[in-house]
Amino acid sequence: MLRDPEEQRYVDTYQDHDPPQAYKSFVFFENLAQRLVPADGLKIQLGVGHGYTLAAMNRFWGQDQVMGIDLVNRTGLPNVWCIDAENLSTRIPATYIENDIGRTFTEPGRAARWHAAKWAVQCLAPGGVLITSHDRLLGYPMVSYAMDHGLVVQDMTQFDHEPWARYLNEQTPWHTANWLLIRRP
Repeated sequence: MLRDPEEQRYVDTYQDHDPPQAYKSFVFFENLAQRLVPADGLKIQLGVGHGYTLAAMNRFWGQDQVMGIDLVNRTGLPNVWCIDAENLSTRIPATYIENDIGRTFTEPGRAARWHAAKWAVQCLAPGGVLITSHDRLLGYPMVSYAMDHGLVVQDMTQFDHEPWARYLNEQTPWHTANWLLIRRP
């Protein structure tokens, strides 16, 4: 968790000012999801923001296979559902879920992301991939929760040798140590 207010302000405005392809969600999509996620099934982005990654997901998989969930739709994209993460309850089978709900530097933000992560675990279809915050960022027992539900949990530091991970670790606040790649066998 970031404790420096200047660094946190940078994180909060990063995707608004830097090229969209520099944001972690886009980096994860381009370097992991495109090669690891099955072509079939629904793909969900939790926390859409300005929709750059969701638009790329629409182009790659087709808008009929992609769903965005956020409090508000700032994107103009028709496949964004405005839902408070705390109200997620209906199971929606998905082969890809990226959880970027809430600001993790606040307790309400962490609680919303934790609720969304637990919901995502329930929704993940066989062969599916979930990218979400690690325990050390979230402050909740994500690793044990996912493993208790029969999922395979991988620390994202396994990718630290790849250029995209080096970029995240060296040039952004989104270090791979704070993220998990979770799969349903």
